[in-house]
Formats: sequence, structure tokens, C-alpha cells
Amino acid sequence: MAVQKPRGNDGPVEVERDSRGQLILRLPLEGGGRFVAAVSEQEAKDLVTAFNAVIKK
Repeated sequence: MAVQKPRGNDGPVEVERDSRGQLILRLPLEGGGRFVAAVSEQEAKDLVTAFNAVIKK
């Protein structure tokens, strides 16, 4: 069995559209690994609105 090197948290945040139209978010986590979520376009817009409400300008 091959040993896999854990991914660090210095990788990029990635978003792509899959063949069904879902947006796939890949977010690096501290300590290695990635959080992966599939969201609709409306859910992505809701996330943008929620983040914009708390981001200091």
C-alpha cells in the first residue's frame, strides 16, 4: 500500500461546476485534508451574502 502525504492547508480554495450543474467547493483544512461540498447556484449566492454581511470592509 502506498503512503499518501497529507495535504497541508496552504493549497488553494477550488470551485468548479460538475456535469449536473452543481458547484463543487474544495476547501483546505488545517492539519491536512479538504472539506468538499456540493451546492446549488442559489446556495452559493446565499453563502456570498452571508459572508459579505460579516466581512469587515
